[in-house]
Amino acid sequence: MFLPLTKVGLRMMGFRRWKQLIEHFSSARGKGILEPASQLEMAERITRAAHSAERHGLGTPNCLERSLTLWWLLRREAIDGELHIGARKIESRFEAHAWVELRGLVLNDNMDVCKHYARFDAPIAAE
Repeated sequence: MFLPLTKVGLRMMGFRRWKQLIEHFSSARGKGILEPASQLEMAERITRAAHSAERHGLGTPNCLERSLTLWWLLRREAIDGELHIGARKIESRFEAHAWVELRGLVLNDNMDVCKHYARFDAPIAAE
């Protein structure tokens, strides 16, 4: 449900407004803070579930839709994942890419994604 909703939200509202809406509705107030090891275990489970939804859902989500959805799901569980957006230029083509990290561990992409894309200055965290 979150993946198609993110696709529509990005198209209708744009990145900044959709991200603000996610932040507003994904507040995990009242939830206990998990220990770092438990956060990582929970994040890995959420990542696997999100990946399964991508494979079995309608359409093919792009990296921004997948990463925003994962970031949203992590926030709902009081896990402070970081949404990263990077860019690169190959010949005359400009490419952008999005992924999620938790304490430096890439959750939804290859661990070396940072070597292929120049990250913008800071991770896109909650405002």
